[in-house]
Amino acid sequence: IFVIVLPLALQRSIARDAQEAEQLLARTLQVSASASELRYYARDMEVAVIALANNLNPSLFQDRYASSGQRARETIQHLKDLLAHSPDQLLRLGNADALLNRRMPMFEQAIELGGAGEHAEALALAGEAIEHYPVSPLVLEILATEDAQLETRQHVADTAQNRNRRSLLFVALAQCALLGTVMVLVERQFRQRLRAET
Repeated sequence: IFVIVLPLALQRSIARDAQEAEQLLARTLQVSASASELRYYARDMEVAVIALANNLNPSLFQDRYASSGQRARETIQHLKDLLAHSPDQLLRLGNADALLNRRMPMFEQAIELGGAGEHAEALALAGEAIEHYPVSPLVLEILATEDAQLETRQHVADTAQNRNRRSLLFVALAQCALLGTVMVLVERQFRQRLRAET
């Protein structure tokens, strides 16, 4: 029983630890990818607003502006789900979300001014919104924190994997030793019975 039950229990524990480490690692990678997407969408909105403030290709840039805004909101929601375990990261994300929301009315006004031909005023307003409500620095903080955690979690996952290998090797050696002992005892008992019968 010892030879079978102990290794199975140890293997389950090892597999559970390894799975948890891998899940943390995967979540960190997802957060990094989503934060990079959020930064891209925020920058794409800025580009679209500046183009619309100059009344450049309005149909194309209106679509880009609307699409990037929608995707930024979806990405923020996805990040909120991923970062539920990290209050500091949620705070950064909440601040980035608030900045995006604060500059939206200024962006909308800049787009209207650009459409009305008041390009200088529209560009000034768009630039003011981008300068006073910068989203990228907060997203870069989220990315930097995730990168630091990625290194730590990768180290934890590697350590767990190495510990698992050593534990499995120890269990295999213990099983071999136990089976060897059983074989020696069975052989002795078999010889004693042969001697007793002869």
